[in-house]
Amino acid sequence: TITMTYHTSDSTWAGVIPKEPVGTFVKYFVQVADSFAQVVRLANSSTNTGIAADTSKGFFFYTVLNRPLTIEDVQYTPYINGRSGYQGAVTSLSGIITADTAHIDMNPVTTGSTNAWYMQSGNQPWSGIWLSTSDTTAQKALAALKNGDSVTVTGTVQEQFDVTRLGNITAVNKISSGNPEPAPIVCHTSDLNVPNGTPSAEQYESMLVKFNNVTVTDLNPTFSDQTEYTVSDGTGGVVVQHSGKNQYSNVAADTLLGKTIFHVGSKIGSLTGIVY
Repeated sequence: TITMTYHTSDSTWAGVIPKEPVGTFVKYFVQVADSFAQVVRLANSSTNTGIAADTSKGFFFYTVLNRPLTIEDVQYTPYINGRSGYQGAVTSLSGIITADTAHIDMNPVTTGSTNAWYMQSGNQPWSGIWLSTSDTTAQKALAALKNGDSVTVTGTVQEQFDVTRLGNITAVNKISSGNPEPAPIVCHTSDLNVPNGTPSAEQYESMLVKFNNVTVTDLNPTFSDQTEYTVSDGTGGVVVQHSGKNQYSNVAADTLLGKTIFHVGSKIGSLTGIVY
């Protein structure tokens, strides 16, 4: 237990977690009792009030480091809420661009969709991250990037619908162009057909993955939202979003745009996309 001190200047309580050796994994929570002995606990950063108070669902945490943060540091979590231990940190992360505006629109298709940009630091687990900003100068710098560019981006670690991203980007530094993109991770559709935060799937968030020999099983899987459809390789269905730019659609009217229309039962030899 760490004693907290009241600061009258801004009406906050503060406590200092003791310094630990490099490599130490530190988890913590905040618990408050009022004068009536009513207790409130804040265990993690979830926006779900039940999960946020539940230590069985996860803790605030960090790993003691003596080096800059990496994408893997920011993305990794052992807890089922799927949220970064470094939420709110302002940091610089480096990687290879895997989704530019030629592949995903700059503006999300719906409020539940994703948008450009993404980058990866390799094809090991936890190595992909979504990039987002409303800063017009940073947007112009990001819009000039192409897949295969090696970049360092400065921003704030955020959670958007429990998807970890680097947002409020203020600086973009392109190091080189024409680098090979990380190879997509070959998965079964059932690998991602799991509850939010499941580590076996969470580790691929914002990374390129590939499904082989899938069949379209549902054209409107989510409240008849025509921006999504479901595919399965026989192991279980996974939802595909229209966030990416391609020549296929499950919307019949998109024949006017020259797109090939999927139907239930349509076969797809391989499907590569980013886990959102």
